[in-house]
Amino acid sequence: MVVIAHCCLEAIMTGKSFFWLAVTLEQAMKDTSRKQIVNQLIKETVYNSVMEILQHYGADKLTMDEVAAKAGVSKGTLYNYFKNKEDLMSFVEEQTIEPIVEGLEKIRNMPLSAAEKIQKTIAFSFESF
Repeated sequence: MVVIAHCCLEAIMTGKSFFWLAVTLEQAMKDTSRKQIVNQLIKETVYNSVMEILQHYGADKLTMDEVAAKAGVSKGTLYNYFKNKEDLMSFVEEQTIEPIVEGLEKIRNMPLSAAEKIQKTIAFSFESF
């Protein structure tokens, strides 16, 4: 039940479709245990909540209380996943920057001319942001 609730919350918060929800749940159930699914969904929900707070209010408004409220979890649950605000922000930084670094590395390693790599990098930058 918790997995379904968190998937529904994620779909509502991000505007994803019912189809996305069904596929996500089906794939998650095949690949991972219930606990892993719940952990992943909570972390994704917290990440999205942090990003929303940062976009709308800035870093000054970001507190563990605000994140917990926005994510729909208790403050205790949030502290089960992140020992403090710095730990939370390290997680958010990693989740934000890692896909960008990986994408740029893929482009860098492609057998393309420098001009083509620059074009792909520019296109990737616009897609990422």
